[in-house]
Amino acid sequence: MYHPPAPKSQSFSFAPSVDPAATLNVGPAAPATVTWQPSAPLNNYDFGFTNYGFGTNNVFGANGVDIDHFFAAGMDSVNYNRHRNPVLEVFGEYNTPLWPLNEDVGEYNMPTNDFDQFGGSLLVPNEPFTDPFTDSFNTFNGDEVHTGIQDQTTALLEPAPKTDKKRGSGKKSTDTNKKMNKKSPPGDNKVGKTKKAPTSKKTEAKKAEAVKKAAAKQAEAVRKTVAAPEVTVTIQTYEDHIEEMERMAKIVINDQKKQVQPEKQLGENVNIVSTPNGVYVTGVFWRAPDNDISIPTTQAQENALVARLVEALRHNQGCLESETGNEFINRWVDGATYYYPYEFDALARELLYENLFQHEYQDTMVDIHQNGWTKSVKDRSLRDTFQETMYFTFEERFDFLVTLLKQSKTTCRDLLKGERFFTVVGNPKALIKRTKSNKSANVQKKDTLGVGTAAKKRAREEMEEKEHVPVKRILFRSKVNMTASQRDEVLSKLSTHVRSLESNLQNILQSNAAKAKWKWPAEAMGVVQKMRQLGEDVTGKLREELDWVLAWPNKELANPKYFYGRKDLPFDRNEDWFENVMGFNKYEICYTFTDGWDKVELMATFLIPDNLEPGDKCPVVWNFHGGGFCTGAGDHIPWYSKTTLEHAKKRKAIVIAPDYPLGPEGNYKDIVDSIRDFLRFYKEDGCFEKGEVNWTQWLVKKIGKDVTIDKDRVIIEGESAGAHAAVTALFLNADINNGTKLNINAALLRYPMLAHYQRSFPSNGQPLNYMNYKVSEEDVKKQAEAIVAAVEELERYGLVPTRAKGYAPQYMAPAFLLSTTKMWKDMFKRKHEHRAAGSSRDTMDCIERASKCLKDVEHKYLPPIVMYHGHDDANCPYEDAEQFKEILTKYKPSPYIENETFFLERVTQLSEKNGVVGNQSSEVGHGFDYALSAEREPFLERAYNRVDGFWLMRE
Repeated sequence: MYHPPAPKSQSFSFAPSVDPAATLNVGPAAPATVTWQPSAPLNNYDFGFTNYGFGTNNVFGANGVDIDHFFAAGMDSVNYNRHRNPVLEVFGEYNTPLWPLNEDVGEYNMPTNDFDQFGGSLLVPNEPFTDPFTDSFNTFNGDEVHTGIQDQTTALLEPAPKTDKKRGSGKKSTDTNKKMNKKSPPGDNKVGKTKKAPTSKKTEAKKAEAVKKAAAKQAEAVRKTVAAPEVTVTIQTYEDHIEEMERMAKIVINDQKKQVQPEKQLGENVNIVSTPNGVYVTGVFWRAPDNDISIPTTQAQENALVARLVEALRHNQGCLESETGNEFINRWVDGATYYYPYEFDALARELLYENLFQHEYQDTMVDIHQNGWTKSVKDRSLRDTFQETMYFTFEERFDFLVTLLKQSKTTCRDLLKGERFFTVVGNPKALIKRTKSNKSANVQKKDTLGVGTAAKKRAREEMEEKEHVPVKRILFRSKVNMTASQRDEVLSKLSTHVRSLESNLQNILQSNAAKAKWKWPAEAMGVVQKMRQLGEDVTGKLREELDWVLAWPNKELANPKYFYGRKDLPFDRNEDWFENVMGFNKYEICYTFTDGWDKVELMATFLIPDNLEPGDKCPVVWNFHGGGFCTGAGDHIPWYSKTTLEHAKKRKAIVIAPDYPLGPEGNYKDIVDSIRDFLRFYKEDGCFEKGEVNWTQWLVKKIGKDVTIDKDRVIIEGESAGAHAAVTALFLNADINNGTKLNINAALLRYPMLAHYQRSFPSNGQPLNYMNYKVSEEDVKKQAEAIVAAVEELERYGLVPTRAKGYAPQYMAPAFLLSTTKMWKDMFKRKHEHRAAGSSRDTMDCIERASKCLKDVEHKYLPPIVMYHGHDDANCPYEDAEQFKEILTKYKPSPYIENETFFLERVTQLSEKNGVVGNQSSEVGHGFDYALSAEREPFLERAYNRVDGFWLMRE
């Protein structure tokens, strides 16, 4: 470990920072030679070391409180540092231990841990700029002491007094004044001065008086003339300062390399430990400077830094990468949806020090500057590169990082992928130079290779297509900031807190457990709200690992907007399709909340046809969406059947599409519980909306017309997995003991998923096609195992977050991955930790339910069923539909008679394919009816005519 001492005196006068536009910095960067025009001042601040805001609001105008100034008790007014703020009435000038300070002719000042030695703080009354400076109380009427770059007006009024570099010693005022008036020795480190022979006191006094008069005369000229002579001040630039810091670090590195012991070559506090299990290198390799007040210490300061990092990550102007490339357009242009907004915030906090629940981890930026560098790097060159930053302050490292992220989107991409974390944090300055060099080299290379590069790329793509190169994925992001024990500790504490809240809720509900949730007492709903808020606060962190493995095979194919605005039907639809194309107004309401730890609200989408008239009596369509129980939503436009809405509008029917918990986070019981709650909500006309008692009254108000909701005239639709949910609803409604026993007129099941979802790879070992990607069985298995592992980790703590919406292809991959690896069934039949398991019926598929539960339902509440199914469906085999029909029609006494109350049509031919009318096709498949029309497809016309026969004619 090498602890850097306070540097020796150097002729420095610092410019503010790498990023002069940053909120925490002051003024523009100063060049090597600055020519001051003695005219009206641009501001009242010097170009000193970086300014930070301190106080209750942490912001003191554009420039903040300049912490490189000082105040010592007893000093006369000339020696007060004067900073004014146009917003605050008063503000404190904090004299915080800091090295280097630069007001003593650019000299370094020794650090101190004695706060009193710097004289405490001073409240300076605020007032508008005046010349000369005065304060409201006329107490500190004097010039600000500047011996570096000076305020443009006060620098010319009179020469700055000489000060002792250990200023603010904390002695009595008489001693302090003596020290402040003490002459500097000949050749002291004044900018632009060289050693001269000593002169007499009398000569010095005459010179000082002459300088004072000349300055006063020159200041008077400023007031009377537009142009004035130029005064040139030569300073050392910020770049020179950084180079000096690096030079000093290299001296330390070279000294270490001369050591004999290997661990001493790495640092003074490094251990090389040999154990039976291997060799380990541990310890602190180097430390950053002490007393670094630029390290954030409050939540507000941290949030300000996070905001700057997020801005840098999103920055998309003047970047090194081509702004016309596909990757840049997909990821970085305004409006790009490749990354979710929370991912930028999460990365920014990880770069600082925060990960799950504000836990601090090793070798993040804050940890480096508080505790030193502890990451063992085996590459000597890279290790030295990191140590070259050992004299940087936190702010200097941070500003270089901001600059790097703004100019290099490749670096941003790699960080978001979980790569290059230490390389970026270790020395962002070096990467700035390297990325620029790479840019220049790439441009030259591109010019050289020309057409040959494009030809090679085409050849490579053709080879990959031919050889079925599998999709490569990183299964887990490296948890560089958290150990297993730390993560266990955090999750265990959260789990305990959740269990406590749940216990409190159950105690409140002892006599109210059977009540509908919208009738729970206020005390119980207060606990529910606390649990929901807790879930909202931490779910983003809990989902980081989970969402990483669910977004497969890449982010583009998990984009919720991917199926919008395309050329291929039905994905040519836009987000206004309900209203502007189909003529439906959309509303949404909560119908229940989950029983899980996070109490997530479950929403029902209401689609109201725009052709309703006062006096209409509107029947109802329940529509359950598909998606393999892993994705989908009641308002997911691309997967809506055009015929469903045309039929509803023709009948002036209201469509109600309830969401339900989705897997792999959710399970069968979660889905069954939500359907049970929906049936009760519908029957009892409940409502969670503030000021409303019934959902029907709420809806009529939204419609704005005097219409009636005909709740007893209901059909139920479901497509794919939604048909599974619909069948579940039928049996729950008709249950002898606990059924809601609603009058459901008919059920339309479209290519239903009736068995536990299961697919297979070809027996010849060929890859499967997912979204036009050829994927191998091995890669699919690894990814599915990663998903199961991520869910099971959270399940052990009872903290699997609830998800009730997925806009395909978002979250669509888990259905494919788990079904093809035969893991889907076990995931959905599993029991949640710390929660009741439910009955065996809650985990049945439709075929099992038909086989075992017909004796337990009132048959008169089982409606007629109409089904159609593609003959070549690879997702949900047609044979399952046949088996389901056989069970229901063969049962004695059966509620179903084939071709009277149960219809199954095997679809073998489509009259329209890929949006081309007359394009006859025997390839039917799954999910084939979204864009079809009943006018051109006879099977659709037959299906809806059968439904109408029960729905509109049945009394």
